[in-house]
Amino acid sequence: MFRCTAITFFFIGFALFSSAQATDSVSTSINKSRYQPPSVILFMLHLSTNKIEGLRRRGMERDIPMVMAADKETNESIMKDFAAHFTYCPVYFFYDDNYDKATTKQFAAIQFYTSQSMPQPLDPTQLQSIYFAEVSYAAPSAQLPIDSNAASRKIDHFQGDEDDAASRNYGINMYDADFKPLRGKLCFTDIALRRRGALFGEKKFVFEGALRYERKLRALYSNPVNE
Repeated sequence: MFRCTAITFFFIGFALFSSAQATDSVSTSINKSRYQPPSVILFMLHLSTNKIEGLRRRGMERDIPMVMAADKETNESIMKDFAAHFTYCPVYFFYDDNYDKATTKQFAAIQFYTSQSMPQPLDPTQLQSIYFAEVSYAAPSAQLPIDSNAASRKIDHFQGDEDDAASRNYGINMYDADFKPLRGKLCFTDIALRRRGALFGEKKFVFEGALRYERKLRALYSNPVNE
């Protein structure tokens, strides 16, 4: 009698364990497939429009060219870094003055650019799985500590290299097709934005982050779009 009862409990326990394993497997599958692999990334570049307007109102027009030059250096550096280190899927760049058009999917009315800063129409065949991205401060939902990238901060006084933004939770934020922040690892990717140049010479902004972004996407998706 005892032996029969023990065997019965064994099979019941085994069945419950198998059911739990199956549930975990389904749960894991759901978590992994929460976001489809991107077929295209629409990357928003920023212009200091408000800052320039503020300088103009205060009669400080002589400072405007410097602000515009910094915007140009940063945005061209972002596109250059993506051209050199990002091959996961196509990336189209657009400027933030087209934000409203982007969020309402008026893509035909937006001037997109390639990684080489050349105008490029958006290919409609690549719009199966759209994601937006931008370089900015981390969204509050990322919950990153202050100076999250301080350990990797690069300072080279002889070459005049120093991180400009890597220690301020500044990086690539990624959004869904409705421009809502993603959750999990894709939400935010640390980058470095450095001013490089000779110690006493002219320094320019240099962006580094496309390779880290590329590796994160390839690690999360086993079947990249352009593998």
